[in-house]
Amino acid sequence: MGAVETGKKPTPKKKVKPIHKPYSKGRLWDKASLKRATSVLGLVFISMFVYLITGSLLLSSGSLFIRVILCFVFTGLFAFIAYTNGINAGFQDVTFSEIAYQRQEGGKQFTDDEAAKCYHPMKGVVSAVAGVAPFFLLAVILSITTQPQYFVKSALPGWLASLERRTEIGNALRFYHQNDPWQVTDVIRVIIRMIIMPFITLAGGEDIWLAATIERLSPLLVLILPAGYAIGYLGGPDARAKMHAGIAASIRKRRRREKKRVEQRRREPEQLV
Repeated sequence: MGAVETGKKPTPKKKVKPIHKPYSKGRLWDKASLKRATSVLGLVFISMFVYLITGSLLLSSGSLFIRVILCFVFTGLFAFIAYTNGINAGFQDVTFSEIAYQRQEGGKQFTDDEAAKCYHPMKGVVSAVAGVAPFFLLAVILSITTQPQYFVKSALPGWLASLERRTEIGNALRFYHQNDPWQVTDVIRVIIRMIIMPFITLAGGEDIWLAATIERLSPLLVLILPAGYAIGYLGGPDARAKMHAGIAASIRKRRRREKKRVEQRRREPEQLV
């Protein structure tokens, strides 16, 4: 005979329903927006520095599959950091907006700066776009002007030095000693490639057409990190509502515990008799 299960099934936890409280709506831009735009720009610079250090790791793998995985890991990491920063900013603005709403309902007035400081759904988008705008403009220029890099000059072997004295050979190899001045597009290419390096590594060192295609898509790729910030900011009201729900749930638990204690105290005299 099979064993009879006597254990009780664990009761599933009830989902806590978020509690949304009314709040005042602010403006698209306030005094804190510039600081937040600067933080988005700073995160882009940090990602460029990390990509510069880990670039050899991204390029060292000969497997395209591994390069794709690393590309998504690095890009997703910084997008998640931006998302977290956006949620924190949205949470702070919603918190202030709820206080402002209560003050307004109570008949109290507040300044224009305080009114602008309140939460606005598009404020995160505006701050993110303002922070990445310089790089986005450069990416647009690169996407328009880029061309496949067909040839890159390499160093000549040392044994050719003696042969270069001969006119027919020296004239043919003069190209390798020319220091061509950098064009504006070359400078922009270096900057943008540092920002989107995980995607550039997908092309490796041989696929010039894929590299050119990625550069043409660079305006969209540059927006991945700020998009994470903007999406996170939109989650500010939900984060605040979950916090209210958590506080309400803890208050209900505390009241239930207090009620049980009172009932136990009432029963104690009866048990002694």
